[in-house]
Amino acid sequence: MRTACRLFLILAGMLVAARPAAAQVIAGVVVLPDGATPAPGVIVVASDARGSETARALSNARGEYTLRLSAPGNVALKALRIGFRPTIGPTVAVGEGKTDAPKIVLVRYMIAGPAAMRTALMSFVMRAMRSPVRTRPK
Repeated sequence: MRTACRLFLILAGMLVAARPAAAQVIAGVVVLPDGATPAPGVIVVASDARGSETARALSNARGEYTLRLSAPGNVALKALRIGFRPTIGPTVAVGEGKTDAPKIVLVRYMIAGPAAMRTALMSFVMRAMRSPVRTRPK
């Protein structure tokens, strides 16, 4: 009987210790430069004061993201999306439970995509075709 009682107390203690710790969650939204259109497919990165990445998440079709952190503290947010320059977001003080972050607006300046590269290449080729062909004298 004593052994069963001890075993029960040990198992009960393990169950109490195994419960999940309080989560630190940051939730927010990323929008395009117009400030209203949701930006899907954006990687949102949270970094601590030393610059170490603590969490990352991908925004959904509505531009919403949720970051789950292991500890409370101040984190800096950064948004990364193909075709846009990296956007430095706000620094957020994260406590126990859920923290709402301000809206992140992607930087207006787009990085040149395939169409811009093709236009630049065609311009270079056209200039080269107009210049006289130089041959080496024999």
